[in-house]
Amino acid sequence: MKKLGKVISELTPEDYSAIEARLQQNNAEKFLALLRAYHNGSGPESIMPELGISSGALYVMKSRLYDRIQTHLSGNIFLSSDEVLLKLHEIPDICSRQPRGIAVAFLLKLEEELLHLDMHNELVLVYSALKKMNLFNDSYFQYSQAYNRHIAYNLSIEKSEEIQGSFVRLLRQYDFSRDQQHLDKLLFLKNEIAQHYALHQSRQIRIIRNLMDAQVSLFCQAAAQAPVVDELLEQCCTLIAELPESSPLRRWMPAVIYLRFEDAIRRELYHAASEYYNRLLESREHLMLSSNVLACSFFPVSEQVFCRVMGKDLPDPASLKSDPADTHAQVQTRYAAALRHLFGGNFREASRELNHILNEHALRAEFHVTLEIRLLLIYLNIRLKDFDLAANQLRNISRKVKSDHPGYRNVLHLFNAFTMLIRNKGAKSEETAEQFILFDARNSGAIQVLRAVMPEIRKQYLT
Repeated sequence: MKKLGKVISELTPEDYSAIEARLQQNNAEKFLALLRAYHNGSGPESIMPELGISSGALYVMKSRLYDRIQTHLSGNIFLSSDEVLLKLHEIPDICSRQPRGIAVAFLLKLEEELLHLDMHNELVLVYSALKKMNLFNDSYFQYSQAYNRHIAYNLSIEKSEEIQGSFVRLLRQYDFSRDQQHLDKLLFLKNEIAQHYALHQSRQIRIIRNLMDAQVSLFCQAAAQAPVVDELLEQCCTLIAELPESSPLRRWMPAVIYLRFEDAIRRELYHAASEYYNRLLESREHLMLSSNVLACSFFPVSEQVFCRVMGKDLPDPASLKSDPADTHAQVQTRYAAALRHLFGGNFREASRELNHILNEHALRAEFHVTLEIRLLLIYLNIRLKDFDLAANQLRNISRKVKSDHPGYRNVLHLFNAFTMLIRNKGAKSEETAEQFILFDARNSGAIQVLRAVMPEIRKQYLT
């Protein structure tokens, strides 16, 4: 390994002394002997009889000693992203002031560690420098190709993040409207990210692909089964956990844990959900600020459902931070506040929260969310025994459904049950129970409504 001898010969006295001292401290006597043999000019073969090693073992020792020297030159950048930036800033100075062997050793170690950190933007700087350091030898073409490849790769990462942002924005619109055109666009984006991953098999693009696949299954009532979602999210956790703490992708872990919580809630696996919820508590308040990674805005409602089922104190959704421009997050947070009042028996305050949503946000064109809110208002007014108001609300929404949205067949049974309850001044009957049973049986897929309060409705009218 000629480059090892060259690097050792070009070490400054300070660097040589530091490496020598580190080997002595670690009792690495064989490596120390090899270092001194190179430094003294006697050659590595001279120590073979003394150490009793073969030529194969000597080659391995050379490689490991070179790694140790690289580590000393580049430092330990696994500790923080600040260390990474400091080392990147040193590149121009090292390349212009240090001997070529030292500079190349530094850059190669930096390349290795940046690959481990999955920091491909920064790798472009390293390959640019390696290309210049090898301008007059055969390695120039190799590093020129690596540089061009990472430029294309970074563009692919940017494109993938753009697809990811479009997906999470469109998913919110789909949840409000349940419009088939929105779903078709989501499936198109899902296929597009799969194609990007096929071309550039990056860890980050794979995580984005898995998260998009999982969200389509969870929030779009797609064909994929729940165990598939669990497998996708387990892969994401493994990929992220393999990264050092300084990797920016580590910040995505709470969002992935949230999706595992959401998956468990929707499968009614509440004890599994409890494990994930406990892991989320530290990042709970700022979880929805990860809105560019995935649709975390379903969390406030699912949290209320979970705490209600598990008999926990109902947390205040107002403590959750979110983007003020994210309408989906604002509506879900208000809806969760309404559920908190409803579960606590304060139907009047729950009704105020729902009316606040309708008055503050322009949701007239988003039929599904409007239907959900108005159905819950009717339910609350029946519980409040405000039957005239409930009857007016029921008349308006039923006319809208029957004339413009006949696909909501499940809701027709709910209309019948509400009509009977209004007529009987809130008293339930066998006919009312039958209509609720039919509603419950057909209340699934894209037309599902009142998911969060179905346990309350069953307890109130089916027992």
